[in-house]
Amino acid sequence: MLRISGLSAGYSEEFVIRDICADISENLFVGIIGRNGSGKSTLIRSVAGLIPMFKGEILYNDISLTGTDRTDILSYVPQETKVLFGFSVYEILRMSQRSYGSFFGKFSQKEKRRLEEVIERFELKEILKRNVLSLSGGERRRVMVARGVAQGSDIILLDEPLSGLDIDNQVKVFQILKEISLEGKIVMASVHDLNMAAQFCDRILLIDKGRLVKFGTIEEVLTYSNIKNTFGIDVYVGVNEINGKRFLIPFR
Repeated sequence: MLRISGLSAGYSEEFVIRDICADISENLFVGIIGRNGSGKSTLIRSVAGLIPMFKGEILYNDISLTGTDRTDILSYVPQETKVLFGFSVYEILRMSQRSYGSFFGKFSQKEKRRLEEVIERFELKEILKRNVLSLSGGERRRVMVARGVAQGSDIILLDEPLSGLDIDNQVKVFQILKEISLEGKIVMASVHDLNMAAQFCDRILLIDKGRLVKFGTIEEVLTYSNIKNTFGIDVYVGVNEINGKRFLIPFR
């Protein structure tokens, strides 16, 4: 269980998010939604321990994460990942493993199996030997999401993982993240596409101007009133007759 309790955080003593609360169990894929600048990235970065937490507490299995090294517990995929050197795709994935860079580290069979599984899941075999700098933006994004998954952490945090992906790969990546959550992981991702969130996420965390509007199921959060009040637009909220999932159509 990941417990976010009264979390307030920001930059240079300036609050960006205030009093965020959520209890997130294993096996859940949580989508974080809100307007641009609402604090989605700040929330993810604060849970990852990358920015100061001004107030509140973050617990994992009843143990506070404050002041702890979280690399063994969670992996973080940022919104933008700069790669300055021409590593191969395989080398980028290999860097996610604990043994990489360790003087006495040995590439274990467990790590090899984990990489092989990720390579197969994300369909990366054909580009493994390619220079990562030669990849398209979408291909590179897929590799970086795969690298985050390959770390094998209990919690996977992703900031706009669908950015730069075509619709086919958006569906594939979210399907993989959904499957991973069902394997006992906690997956949290900021999402701009409300329909992708509705199709794949188990819970939605809606924030506006740095404050929690609602945390709950798709049906509880993705309502006309919540979307209208947060985004300032009218939406038609319906149910897909094929899969029973909720969908939204904006209109003016």
